[in-house]
Amino acid sequence: RVAAEALPDSGCVAAAVKRPLPKALARGFDAYVASRPRWPEAEGLHPMEATIDRVAVIDFSACKSPQKQTEEGEMKVKDAEQEEKEESLDGAIGYGSNLPPRFSPQPASASAAIRQVASVLPPPLAAAVAGDARELLLALRRRTGRRQFIARLELVLGDTCTRWHCDNN
Repeated sequence: RVAAEALPDSGCVAAAVKRPLPKALARGFDAYVASRPRWPEAEGLHPMEATIDRVAVIDFSACKSPQKQTEEGEMKVKDAEQEEKEESLDGAIGYGSNLPPRFSPQPASASAAIRQVASVLPPPLAAAVAGDARELLLALRRRTGRRQFIARLELVLGDTCTRWHCDNN
């Protein structure tokens, strides 16, 4: 939520917030990175390509507009039931690689799209990433009123500086 609150500022180009992870989850991420994972999409890349992405566009266009915060940070919400309904991904769709196309008669739900993006991770890590993505998407939507967002999971594989600039970082 803190990162989402900073993004609408005209001077903000990115926002990051460090938050604590449960120790077991932190160990899981450490072990995953130490295992030097290879994602299926990385098969045809040059060994020094920097990253591979898994991307889904999350589209809230068919959803009712969220309640926006006032300047004082107060929510304009009528009751808890309405707030809960607005704080869900229900009605939002997702599209991208390995998902139905944007205007498909059977579009993927936003939740399914997020799960697809995170599916390369071990189940506990995928669940944590999907939960964070959900929270961030809802906070961004509530705070900015935007209808489309890109959910991106990136795996850094190499150092393009070595390949393209002949230096080492």
